[in-house]
Amino acid sequence: MARDSKVTEIVPERTFERFEGEDCLYRDHRGHRVIHDYDGSGTYHVLGEAKIVVDGSISAQTNGEFSHFVTVSASTPGLIEARITPNDPFPTDATIIEIDRFSIADLEARKARSFQVKNMSEVESLTSGGQTNPVAYHLNRATWRVQLPGDQIGVRLGKTYDQFHGRQRARVLNDGEMAGWWYLPHQNRDNRWAEAQFSLPNELIKGKTEMEITIDPPAGVPLWSVGEIYCLIATR
Repeated sequence: MARDSKVTEIVPERTFERFEGEDCLYRDHRGHRVIHDYDGSGTYHVLGEAKIVVDGSISAQTNGEFSHFVTVSASTPGLIEARITPNDPFPTDATIIEIDRFSIADLEARKARSFQVKNMSEVESLTSGGQTNPVAYHLNRATWRVQLPGDQIGVRLGKTYDQFHGRQRARVLNDGEMAGWWYLPHQNRDNRWAEAQFSLPNELIKGKTEMEITIDPPAGVPLWSVGEIYCLIATR
């Protein structure tokens, strides 16, 4: 395959949160302040009076490891800091190349990649924060194909999206195999355009020259938003 020469930087995850008083990331169904909410694996460090849920169980440890998710919350006002250090399989010391990018508004690009999704909204134009771009929303499974060079040592999906609604979540599958949860808890209704990335596990991409990506939001979550979709690889 022809490899794009565009070198793209990694979009860092928002791993540190600090809230005072009644401020928070969002409030849960009980009205409690949620300070940090992360799907994946890694380590956590919390300062302040907080309830820490690690992989489904309440933890008394303010520092530790998690394998699936960690949530930091509080029922009272106060200063709380929470830092997450994710386990990211994407090698940042390698050469990072963008090999694919398409707009959700580009019907020919979608056709070329066998992009399919049921009941997606109409593509609309969103202006926010000085940017105007097309965007669409869906709650059904979306699939498309990506060509790979075969010698990649890491693959990272990316998208631009509308963060008017936070807590967007979807299962990511590669050729039908579960790659993990892509979770975007933050919302911003003043500057709605944002960018996020998701690293695929190395065992699912090694030696492949093509892959089918599936984004599958579960029932009951906010609409999955997408403006542009792209793919990065790491190579030596």
